[in-house]
Amino acid sequence: MKLRNLTLATTVILLPSPAYADSIYFCEACQPGTYGDGKSCTDCPTGKYTSSAGSSTCYSCNADKFVSRNGNCGSVTDTYEGYCRETKSTSATDHSKTYTKTVNLGNTCTGHTYCPSGGNKYCTNCSSPANSTWTSSSGCGWHCKAGYGYNNGSCPACATGYYKSSAGNTSCSQCPAGKYSNAGANATASTGCNFCGAGTYSNAGASSCTSCPAGKYSNAGAGSCANCLTTCVASCSKTTGKATSCKGGFGFLSSGACYQCSAGTYSAGGSGGCSSCSSGYYSNAGASSCTKCPAGAYSGTGASSCTSCPAGKYSGAGSSSCYPCSTGYWSSVGAANCTACTNKPSNSSYTSNSTSNSCSWSCNSGYIQSGSQCCSTKTVYVYEKTKDCSSSSSGGSCGGYSGQALGSCLRQGGSLGGGGGGCGPEYYKKIGEMSYTKPLKVESISEFYYSTVNDTSKPTSLTTYSPSVNTSCISTNSYGNCTKYSISLNCSE
Repeated sequence: MKLRNLTLATTVILLPSPAYADSIYFCEACQPGTYGDGKSCTDCPTGKYTSSAGSSTCYSCNADKFVSRNGNCGSVTDTYEGYCRETKSTSATDHSKTYTKTVNLGNTCTGHTYCPSGGNKYCTNCSSPANSTWTSSSGCGWHCKAGYGYNNGSCPACATGYYKSSAGNTSCSQCPAGKYSNAGANATASTGCNFCGAGTYSNAGASSCTSCPAGKYSNAGAGSCANCLTTCVASCSKTTGKATSCKGGFGFLSSGACYQCSAGTYSAGGSGGCSSCSSGYYSNAGASSCTKCPAGAYSGTGASSCTSCPAGKYSGAGSSSCYPCSTGYWSSVGAANCTACTNKPSNSSYTSNSTSNSCSWSCNSGYIQSGSQCCSTKTVYVYEKTKDCSSSSSGGSCGGYSGQALGSCLRQGGSLGGGGGGCGPEYYKKIGEMSYTKPLKVESISEFYYSTVNDTSKPTSLTTYSPSVNTSCISTNSYGNCTKYSISLNCSE
């Protein structure tokens, strides 16, 4: 290829004048693809070129040429024969601008091919997804086959429960209710959807039919199941609707009918009759099970209700009879358990049960009843401290008091052993005994000694205790002073 003459710009070194001896200037040649005016370099305009450095002007390519990457004009027909479209570009050195020349070679693509956009392109085969056909003998138009639905540029086979009768970019259609399909891509028409048989049903778009649940039935081609012919039926023939088993609370007849259980009977359901409730249970009419009698009530076999236990008896839940309360316990009507009586006094025991908090009782051994109390029957012995005057040196006289009156002497502050000589040894003299039912008469209540020991000798020591004693005056003098007392043990003693 013949190129035009180019003027090469020469680099000149300029020496500075003495006034600017510290500065040196250099001239640089413009690069290919640019031209210079002595001051700066400029990019060649679109469709023009420079092939060497230092050019002062740009040159145009012929009409059938393009700007090559080395800055020259290249031949389209020689170099790019067979392309349907061609675009070439070159970039000026050290510059970002790209110069492009496009040549249309005729777009002569045929059949199911096309000429893509951009440069250096051959005719390219059209693309189409699997399970599709072309819409014409040429061009890239396509659509999905029958039995295949369109989905975002692809043609998947119809899902089970769906069909598509003709080619096109449309979705598959659902099989109607009462029909089903599991053919997939073979479901090319509504005839590909099959009828559900009697006793089954399907919703729209079903891949199979579903058996009717217990208590329902259907005819062929049903989109839903109907209830069995009577409401008491638990299950029925899925094709006729007649009962094959009954719900709880109903008995089954061989004719395919159900009847309600009467009070006192029950049925859990199924193909049997009604049964009587066991003792301790009851039922209302139409019961699927018997109910246990609550605590405090009872029942016999086949009962329609429970009976409350009478007062003085009780029962647990599910009892066939009531049981009497134990001795010392009571209950009211309908009691689940008995309550302990609280009416007996101390030192007593219950002798019966009761229908209220008033059980019979009696005093324990060693106690006697006194009104609503049980009093002790034990005996306490009463002693008085004295001296044995018979052994005194005075020959039985102790200060003018005989031995029998020594107690009075002591109580009156007399002097023992005075006047007539000393008295004998001191001891305890029993003066009587007392209990709750046996009082003792005494002249004083302050000088006695109490003991549970009945010592008939002359003890010099006793194990004494202080009982609770009832005291009452039984004799007074003319001054109103008490001269004689009656003492006895309190009831609790």
